[in-house]
Amino acid sequence: MCRALDREDLTPYKSSPEHFTGPPEKEWDEVQRELEKIFRTRTREEWFEFLSQYNVPVSKVNNIAEAFMSPQSKGRNMLGEIEDSELGKVKQVMFPIKFSETPARIFSPPPHLGEHTLEVLHSLGYDKAAIDGLIQRKVTSIPLL
Repeated sequence: MCRALDREDLTPYKSSPEHFTGPPEKEWDEVQRELEKIFRTRTREEWFEFLSQYNVPVSKVNNIAEAFMSPQSKGRNMLGEIEDSELGKVKQVMFPIKFSETPARIFSPPPHLGEHTLEVLHSLGYDKAAIDGLIQRKVTSIPLL
């Protein structure tokens, strides 16, 4: 990659074991900043094409929408819909592990923000007065149902 980028001055940093066993050295931070500058000069597609020509092991990193539209995600049914009482049909990430004998299924939509706050705080031993204090100090809130 360094050769392809015409930055062979960066090759001493490519395989130093200390980069994998401890905190980054000052030089490594500088190398990383330099690589960030370089990689901001082209799009993902342009870098993929360019680096592929030099036999650099490279792959495109998908954004969320692309990941769910990929043939693998579609084939594995990784995105589904579930009915929410307030929002109607909501897209939902499905179970990543697939079992042929015991397929997983979703029984309810994900909770709304704060839906289980009181339940969780009670289970942690907070009484009504303590919870009221948390709400008053805006440490937490509960949804208005």
